[in-house]
Amino acid sequence: MMSFIHVTLLASSLLFVSVNKSFGADFYLLMEKCKTTIGALEVNDDNLRVLDGDPVVSECTRKSKTIECILYDKKTEKVINDKVLYHIDIDAPPLLIFSDTEKGDYFAVHQTNHAVTLITRIVSDQFLASKLCVGIYATDTEVKELNMRKQK
Repeated sequence: MMSFIHVTLLASSLLFVSVNKSFGADFYLLMEKCKTTIGALEVNDDNLRVLDGDPVVSECTRKSKTIECILYDKKTEKVINDKVLYHIDIDAPPLLIFSDTEKGDYFAVHQTNHAVTLITRIVSDQFLASKLCVGIYATDTEVKELNMRKQK
């Protein structure tokens, strides 16, 4: 059974999932806070910055040793990428760790605590960057349960 705190956090975070998405995904990853650290490949006083990152919502389906996700911009609710494939690196409940082929995106999910952390690596000829996000993990069943509670 989910605690009151988990229900409250999920209810506030899953609003656009429940309103705008069709159900059927196995789970959702809702990034709440992100920070991006950027190191410019030039020498000056402003070559290291820390900025707020853009949070993303992932609607994911697990298929054996892979996870397929649709990524949405949390602010605009528009699809960023309609099919991202990840490979499971560690599946030792309650811990689930998965990443893309290049290890550019690296997720750690604690299923019991309903918590997720994401590290994204960005490489260019002008800079290197790392985006770190924390958020909420929720199963499709939990989202449906929250919707039923809201309708009462």
